[in-house]
Amino acid sequence: VGTTTGVKREIYYDIPTIFNTGNHFAYFWNGQAQSLESVVQVSIGAENIMDASWKVILPRLQDDEGTVQRFELAYPDTGLTEANVVDAIATYTRSLVTPNAAFDRWLNGENLSESAQAGYQLFTDYGCIRCHEGAGVGGNMYASFRSYLEPRNREGTIDFGRFNISNNEAHRYEFKVPSLRNVAVTPPYFHDGSAETLSDAVDIMARHQLGLELPRSDISKIVAFLESLTGRVDGVFLGGDQ
Repeated sequence: VGTTTGVKREIYYDIPTIFNTGNHFAYFWNGQAQSLESVVQVSIGAENIMDASWKVILPRLQDDEGTVQRFELAYPDTGLTEANVVDAIATYTRSLVTPNAAFDRWLNGENLSESAQAGYQLFTDYGCIRCHEGAGVGGNMYASFRSYLEPRNREGTIDFGRFNISNNEAHRYEFKVPSLRNVAVTPPYFHDGSAETLSDAVDIMARHQLGLELPRSDISKIVAFLESLTGRVDGVFLGGDQ
């Protein structure tokens, strides 16, 4: 809950995708979890997520005969336990990869639209790739978003990012850099969903992270590149036919 000019209002996190998160270096926007197993544990007890406990969850799972049998098959030595439930959820999450995006196929020698290729070149030349790097096109570091967030003056809110976890002043307004895989199909954008469209997000990032006012034509080309990062699961593209 935050306040603006004395008016109390609620501010919520945008929920990030769990696709392709298996190799991320930290989790949640503020990096409070260092592994997928930790994500499960944090989510179980968090008041604004599951608000539960293993004392409640395990008996419910043990009442389901099918669930008990599946855990006995998967974990024959120990069966249905807290540790095995955590391991199962984390293992499932690591399986949620989305390969064969148009950009990946281009890297393997197939065609890619001229606009997407031009957008990738701009993405590289402008320096976006310094933070959004690696196979996940992000998800590997923290970055400050101070110039965008500080003028809002929303004291004590999620805008403080890592500071809310570490209480280290150097971390105020720092957030985990999100992966841009499938970004075209996961609006809205930023930790609070304050950018409704991908074009808005590119424009804001350019102004506040790079200090640049990009031409609309360049924004459109970068968006075309970002759209080429949409992958597929079990042969079905997340963004429709490609």
